[in-house]
Amino acid sequence: MMNDYISTQETAEILHISPKTLLKWRKKGYALPYYKNKETNRVFYREKEVREYFEKQLYRVETAQSRVDQIEVYENSIDQAIERAF
Repeated sequence: MMNDYISTQETAEILHISPKTLLKWRKKGYALPYYKNKETNRVFYREKEVREYFEKQLYRVETAQSRVDQIEVYENSIDQAIERAF
């Protein structure tokens, strides 16, 4: 069960932020739920929650090149359809 939890450092690495940013988020009550060990006071995060949060923050960036690639694929499929028709 302890494998489900990851350290602040590991969490920061997954999110591509510094551990200090996580500390600031905790103080302000932002974003991720966290867990503290009662005896050691160490902070842990659930890896699944961290990865889900990270995925929600991502969005697709449409570049000009990706649009050109899509158009080429579309044009090729039209050309193939025309060749099959004749």
